[in-house]
Amino acid sequence: MDCARVRPQNKSYNLLLWIGHPGSAAEARPSTSEELITRVGRRIAEIRRAKGLTQAEFAELMECSVQYVGLLEREKQNLTLAKLVEIAEILETTFEALVQKPKKRSLEIRRGMPKSA
Repeated sequence: MDCARVRPQNKSYNLLLWIGHPGSAAEARPSTSEELITRVGRRIAEIRRAKGLTQAEFAELMECSVQYVGLLEREKQNLTLAKLVEIAEILETTFEALVQKPKKRSLEIRRGMPKSA
């Protein structure tokens, strides 16, 4: 299905169609907006950690609070497309990478400050 030709009225549905681009497995597509928010939050945390950034460092790059980053990663914050693009640029990745299925089955969210070496 060519998503450029599909223009439904529901913008969330349009985004969900785009994420599951042609040739991808149907089960890789998020079925609800909540599933998409969960996927993106987990991917942000996964990519941030892979880059070696703490939440505080990432928050400074985003010019936001650490609490906001925590909300993103715990899937408590809905994002605009513009904010997703901004996050992708900060993490030096692509928009597509942020909406992919997380590599880890579950992501452990730990509270508190990282331990000093």
